[in-house]
Amino acid sequence: MDHSPAAAALKKRPVQSCSPAAPAGQDATFKPDHVLEHGQRVDLGGITLRAIHTPGHASNHLCYMLEQTKMLFTGAT
Repeated sequence: MDHSPAAAALKKRPVQSCSPAAPAGQDATFKPDHVLEHGQRVDLGGITLRAIHTPGHASNHLCYMLEQTKMLFTGAT
């Protein structure tokens, strides 16, 4: 189930995820506010993040690339 059970308790902003490539073994109770596709851009008013699907020990992990600088923000992959 990875870290997803804590998302509801910790969230102050919308939670984003991508669709799990392999739903088996995923936390069935985890419901993100937004489901992003690999490569989808998120405009934050002056900066743009690109969602990068990085399946690891859970198949719905995402990283974000800050397009202006090519800096990558990693998650638990």
